[in-house]
Amino acid sequence: MTHTDGKRRKYMNVLKKTLKKQVFRISGLVNSDCHVRFSLEAFMKRLSCRAVLTALPALLLIISSGCATGQALSAVKVQGIEGANERYTLILYREEEYFGLKTIAFLVPEGNGYSLQPYAPEYNYTTIHNISGQEGLQLAVALFHKNRDYVNYEIRRISDPGGGTVGFEIRPLYDATVEGRSDVMRVEYGLSKGGAVNVYIHLNETSMEGSVR
Repeated sequence: MTHTDGKRRKYMNVLKKTLKKQVFRISGLVNSDCHVRFSLEAFMKRLSCRAVLTALPALLLIISSGCATGQALSAVKVQGIEGANERYTLILYREEEYFGLKTIAFLVPEGNGYSLQPYAPEYNYTTIHNISGQEGLQLAVALFHKNRDYVNYEIRRISDPGGGTVGFEIRPLYDATVEGRSDVMRVEYGLSKGGAVNVYIHLNETSMEGSVR
């Protein structure tokens, strides 16, 4: 191998690493739970540098389209859970990575035509049907207490496009002196056909950096 070939190979290796980092960064911004990360890493190792340059636009398109959230729904803070006599479906969500910071709960009134589906493996969450709002809140708080830095919680009402109630989000608040902020998550909701609501749960970047203890 000539000196010129060696320099070219070194340059191309640097280029591949840079492109891979950018792909991962963009995929993280779109959806931190997308499972393209690991397949991308293996895929990039097999690509020639010319193929990387050719494939990058397509890869970014796949990432952005594959993580599409549907029609975005809003969630606004409220004082409590409406409908004391309602029966709810409770979803308890927890990931063990990052010291369990990615923990949250959802309550959906039964029979309202909506269902929440976390964008995650099924082993990350538990579903409990036919419970009261108060029971659901108690179970959520018990789950939050598994994290030593938990200090409080807040409730958000998830609204449909017409202003009706899809359900409620119960999110933990942590010790800001430890985690850098009390509210460590960004949650997105996407309404699909048939009343299915996809839930995308992300940790804020500052929380990911601050959770290395």
